[in-house]
Amino acid sequence: MPAILLEIRLDEARLTLVRESGVDVTLRFGDEPRGSLLEAEWRQEIIIDDDRVVIAGRLPQCATSAEAVLPNGQRVACAAGSGVWMVVLPNTGRDRQTHPILFRDGDGEPVAPALPAHWERRSVDRLTACPACGRTAWDVVTPPSQLIGSTRTAPWGYAATGPNRAYVCRVCGHQDMIGAVLGNPSRPHHSG
Repeated sequence: MPAILLEIRLDEARLTLVRESGVDVTLRFGDEPRGSLLEAEWRQEIIIDDDRVVIAGRLPQCATSAEAVLPNGQRVACAAGSGVWMVVLPNTGRDRQTHPILFRDGDGEPVAPALPAHWERRSVDRLTACPACGRTAWDVVTPPSQLIGSTRTAPWGYAATGPNRAYVCRVCGHQDMIGAVLGNPSRPHHSG
């Protein structure tokens, strides 16, 4: 039986994160009987209208709260509980990475979402401060490419030279993609 994990009222409608069966969690808008599946700690978004977007996801292990950072630096608390989080933000017309999300543990320390251990990760000197936590501790992360049918996929897209890479903050896990996306980015496949 579906169980509501988190709910936000928005005008006359409601946004809910629902545990469907076992571990499947979906984001639903209004009274829709089905929702968009949340995978691991990857975000899901629904554009509500020209002015607003809802972004939601699962809390990383050990995280108890989350806050979104707007492009102007303003911080917005996310609703969080039961292992999930959700927030309604201005629709900037850009992709969801425009709004970094900072996760925190019960002591207020940043929590970085886990990435698969088999992804290549290399420490780099990058002076740019992370827009989520303000630190300058970065890695360059390269996922392995995946072949699905005749299409190569990777979480940040795929270029002629292979999967696109990203700068990933070691402190909070914020990701800044390196290079341009050719094709649609996809979510990585997690095994185990």
